[in-house]
Amino acid sequence: MPYINEEDRPQYEEPIQQIIDLLKEKPVESMDGHLNYIVTRIIKEVYPLRYYHINRAMGVLECIKQ
Repeated sequence: MPYINEEDRPQYEEPIQQIIDLLKEKPVESMDGHLNYIVTRIIKEVYPLRYYHINRAMGVLECIKQ
């Protein structure tokens, strides 16, 4: 589990669960595309389009990969 303070986690639980529930409704063949879309949208909204921030986003994705 990535590091985030215990007290910060509850605010994300409901919206994340809603996304998970929607993804589970999708056929397995299209689930990866939907997940890719969601992650891409979040990253593009959170990180400004600058080299520094793109590197930060890549670091986050690399940590997720591991």
